[in-house]
Amino acid sequence: MLAAVFTIVIGGCDASRSPVSPLPPDVTAIVTENVARSLDANGRFVLPAPEAPDASPIISEIRARQLAAAYLQSFGIFHVRWWERGRGGKLDLAELTVGPRVYFASTPYGPVPAGLFPSAKKLFGPFYIVPLYQRGSLAVLLGISAYNVDMEIGTDGELILPRFDGNGFIASGVPAGNSGWSAISPEEAATIVARMANRKVARVPELVLPGARIMPVYPLWKVTLENDVDVTRRGEQRQEQTREIFFAKSRDTGMRLPTRTQPTEELRIAPSLDAQGRLGPDVEFRVPLLTGRAVQFDTITVRP
Repeated sequence: MLAAVFTIVIGGCDASRSPVSPLPPDVTAIVTENVARSLDANGRFVLPAPEAPDASPIISEIRARQLAAAYLQSFGIFHVRWWERGRGGKLDLAELTVGPRVYFASTPYGPVPAGLFPSAKKLFGPFYIVPLYQRGSLAVLLGISAYNVDMEIGTDGELILPRFDGNGFIASGVPAGNSGWSAISPEEAATIVARMANRKVARVPELVLPGARIMPVYPLWKVTLENDVDVTRRGEQRQEQTREIFFAKSRDTGMRLPTRTQPTEELRIAPSLDAQGRLGPDVEFRVPLLTGRAVQFDTITVRP
């Protein structure tokens, strides 16, 4: 396998190349007492433990970091030009550094039927969001399927793919200056939403995927407020109330609310696999939407 000669820094080995890791905003004033008591020693939210929507095994955050390094070493050279288009500038693979915080994004979907090409299950499953920095600036967002338990890493650091694969890694360059979509911390998301709504945050924020039709590197932070706040959907005049706001840094307000109606399932086509693991014909399959989850959102304006 062709491989570039470079090093992916996972830990803080070279201070001059370490990603910028500013202290998170002090959220003690914008959260309820119950949430404040659950903050860690650094004043950060303790996020829920990663889990699959069923009993399927998933990789750990540590494994996600390892796979990120192996993926970049093995395949970064083939994708860097595409990432540069999203970045709007040059990227040096030798300088890419895995960020200090990796986030788990839960899936809105239920279990995928058995007997399908593995990429189908990964498409609808949870992902780890791995920020990659260049010279202290966020440069690339790498999504790593939590179902990548079938991936191995060779003694040379190269990624060893399974026989059948797909949707295990999805990445996009982040515009310089972060003027568009970019990863932000749960503390930043909570602070922005709380100030916009003039309400306290009543639960630890949850990072959620917005549906399989959107790249997993563009998740949303679900922020639950202590009290209802008035909001207006884009294109509408009437106000409604909500305690839950979905947020991601974007070129608009970043505030989202699930549309009033949601699909109950999603229909797709994928190759089948028989009991012996042999590739079969394409088949239709349906994936249910989990109760209370959303895959369609409206942009909103918050009116405290």
